[in-house]
Amino acid sequence: MIKNISIRNFSSIGEEQSIDFMTTEKESLLPSVNTVNGKNYQNLVNCVVGSNGSGKTSFLKAITFIFWVMGYTYSKMESDKDIPYDSHKLHEGNSTSISIEFYDKNYDEYQYQIEVGNGKIIHELLGKKKIRDFSRIFEYTRYQNDWDFKKPSIKINKNDLERFKSKSNVSLLSSLIETGYLDELKVLKCLYSNVGVMGMHSVDPHRMSSILSNRLCDDSKMLEQVLVYLNDIDLGISGIDIVDVDIKENEDKKSRKIMEFLHKAINSEFRLDYFRESHGTRSFIYNLIPVLEILRSGGIVVLDEIETGMHPYVTKKLISLFEDKKTNPYGAQLIFSTHQHLLLNDRSKSQIFIAEKKRDNLESEVYRLDDVEGVRNDDNFFQKYLSGVYGGSPNIRWIN
Repeated sequence: MIKNISIRNFSSIGEEQSIDFMTTEKESLLPSVNTVNGKNYQNLVNCVVGSNGSGKTSFLKAITFIFWVMGYTYSKMESDKDIPYDSHKLHEGNSTSISIEFYDKNYDEYQYQIEVGNGKIIHELLGKKKIRDFSRIFEYTRYQNDWDFKKPSIKINKNDLERFKSKSNVSLLSSLIETGYLDELKVLKCLYSNVGVMGMHSVDPHRMSSILSNRLCDDSKMLEQVLVYLNDIDLGISGIDIVDVDIKENEDKKSRKIMEFLHKAINSEFRLDYFRESHGTRSFIYNLIPVLEILRSGGIVVLDEIETGMHPYVTKKLISLFEDKKTNPYGAQLIFSTHQHLLLNDRSKSQIFIAEKKRDNLESEVYRLDDVEGVRNDDNFFQKYLSGVYGGSPNIRWIN
């Protein structure tokens, strides 16, 4: 769905970084590549590596942020709040800008640009591709309590426009999607990410167990899918039930739903609830359920440190769901970071991105592996990355 993205002055990214998620016709036969309109080729699986503190999470946060701005600010932002984001600490007086080109479900191509400063939107633009160039749908620039609003290509009710104008912390795109003007772009709300403003989300196991259990309780087909994939990774689980349990909260008892797993041996069986399963099993389920929801209709999944708690083969299983048209019929896109560098050998050079922090200005640089001279698709990416050939590996001072 994402064609490319450019990021300036966001988190550890200072100077503008432009990242392309498209590839060449030569790689179009790879199962992890989607052919768009018969002539463009989009990477469905994209892997980011780099040392700790290099900017991997900043890059993923920027993707999550722009989709949140586009799809959710109308319903999520309170009128007196600033847009939550961090600029680079050495450029805090400057504005932040992100631009993105993306496809909708019909593979129409769009361009979106936003500039923010002091927690408010300064400039916003949406365009749609017409043959060669982008035709403007709307564009405006804010000046204190007023804006320079260029005539849009869609008809917007005057009262609605005045109401949208007053919300300087809400994107006009989000407002138009939520109020029915741009229904075709509701796909921008089809995003799952485990990163937010503060980085990777911390997981409350009790709350997460309740949320996931309720989802499965309401969706028997997904419950069957989860069981199939659990069997695929051989955890010995032969059944899942959703049961009600009483939990004490502040002197009160509340009933919550919880997953209970049936384990069968040759001549015996036993049950374990969600909290008694291994960390790896819970991690797989925690990622699997929202991934399955995105795969059903298309969208984007952004996962920081995708392997957390999981064996490399289990991680590969999760990634493989994006590489099969049977499990990914709508071209959902996965963008993830990892420290399981063996996963690099499953990717092509156009699907690997390296994050590196420059010593001179403490800014993150993100570059695609095929931008590195001399890299071949038959290279052992795992070995060459660890040996430092591609950059992005830590410079450790070892104790003698």
